[in-house]
Amino acid sequence: MKIGPDYKPEFKSLKDLLLDMALERSVDALLAMIVSRLAERPHIALARIWLIGPRDICPVCPMRSECPDQENGSQEA
Repeated sequence: MKIGPDYKPEFKSLKDLLLDMALERSVDALLAMIVSRLAERPHIALARIWLIGPRDICPVCPMRSECPDQENGSQEA
């Protein structure tokens, strides 16, 4: 999809999404809401959220030396 020179970004739906996110208490429902609402936007083809779990990136984390939980970073998953 090509964006024309007269395209004006619409921010109201993003503002509404942020307000609705503040009301959601379930992480699963929150993530589903974010993905579905972003995917509804006309210039978005795909929306995906990747979750990182504990120790998933410890070996390559740039903040590893400052991490308060060094013990977990050295364990094998």
